[in-house]
Amino acid sequence: MSANKIRKYKDLLKYCQTQTQRDYLNALIETPNHKKVAKQFGVSDRSVSYALAHVKKYAGQFSDTHKKVVGIIGDTHLPYELEGYLEWIQEVFQREGVNYVIHIGDLFDHHALSFHDSEPMLKGAYGEYLDALKHLQPWKDAFPQMTIIHGNHDAIPARQMSKLGINPARWMRPLSDVYEFPEGWCEVEEIVIDGVM
Repeated sequence: MSANKIRKYKDLLKYCQTQTQRDYLNALIETPNHKKVAKQFGVSDRSVSYALAHVKKYAGQFSDTHKKVVGIIGDTHLPYELEGYLEWIQEVFQREGVNYVIHIGDLFDHHALSFHDSEPMLKGAYGEYLDALKHLQPWKDAFPQMTIIHGNHDAIPARQMSKLGINPARWMRPLSDVYEFPEGWCEVEEIVIDGVM
């Protein structure tokens, strides 16, 4: 692999949004071969390529000719979101010229699965899931590109599995699959923008 390709990988490091992306890129700098890096981390070649594609896509959004205007969304708690919240967010983001959207947690409420007592008038877990899926659609339509960080409510199903001694990483589908996230939505554990986490 050419020195130019390795230099491009090094340049991409500043655009990594997760530690996993940084680890893959650092490994690619040392061993510029997707298959070898995938084997090193015990993941598929596709996982490495996917992570690299996200970094490149993110880097492309913020070339020198574009100003970063980040919009933050938090605590939607679908399907129990505040009425008018989506419309208000859209209005503010349009007015401010937001070109990068981050949801900082609690996209979903998962009230029926909570460790706390449930409200008897609310639906059970499956009914709440169906309602959340329905309430999510306008958010998908409004924001075809969004980075999502999981909050404590988003993690309730995984935490409940762990409480039962079941490893959620092994036995649970990612929220992106369960709730049918659009292709432009990316789930991350953390995000760094302009050196700020």
